[in-house]
Amino acid sequence: MRMCFLAMLLLMMGATICAQQQDVSISVVTIDGHPMITVSNGHSLAIEAFVISVDMPDTSDRFMIHYDVHSNFKHDTAIPPGGSQQVSLPRIVGKELPVPTLKAVVFSDGSILGDGSSAQDLLARRKILLARTEEVAALLRSMVTQKFSREQALAALQDAWKASKEAVAGSSPLERSWNDHVFYMATSNLEHIPSSGGNEQDISKLLNRVSRALDDWNADLKSARPGPPKMSAPDVSTLPSQFRH
Repeated sequence: MRMCFLAMLLLMMGATICAQQQDVSISVVTIDGHPMITVSNGHSLAIEAFVISVDMPDTSDRFMIHYDVHSNFKHDTAIPPGGSQQVSLPRIVGKELPVPTLKAVVFSDGSILGDGSSAQDLLARRKILLARTEEVAALLRSMVTQKFSREQALAALQDAWKASKEAVAGSSPLERSWNDHVFYMATSNLEHIPSSGGNEQDISKLLNRVSRALDDWNADLKSARPGPPKMSAPDVSTLPSQFRH
């Protein structure tokens, strides 16, 4: 009787384990002539980030899609269990659809599945953005204290941006673009104010507003699991278009 009960328990445990091995899959659909990638989450945890490589038809061109609720703060959203997310692809006329490959997935608990180098790209992006959001937010706050004009603020941002570019000159083009992103955001906000307009109080309010937005982004990056420092990730690249967890 005890052996029978033990056998039944093992069978139940096996069924539970099998039920938890759900797919994260991708597919390409065409909506109004525009190709879209659909990422479907069959796992019990939400997906917070993924990397997809896309091979263009009839060419050797390849580009990467980095989707991340922390790097793309308040733009990308987590994919809940049973949910899906669509990502746009370039319109291809008279050619085959682009071929996407799911490279890595990061779940809400910080677990990583997929190609290790692709996952490290996601973490490297978070690390760069964490440093830049902290740096630029502090710079903007110092401008408020010193009562900078619009022109002074733009000049200080350009100088800091130039120094940052020089510091990462030996990095990959992708890393350089991530490094530029925060400076571009802060600069474009200031450039919306005409050079002849905006008094000191208006400029200070804008600088405070942008610095608070960067502080919020920085706090979100710090809360990310796994965090931005370099971490080891499994290299499980046997499935090109879907993963099991």
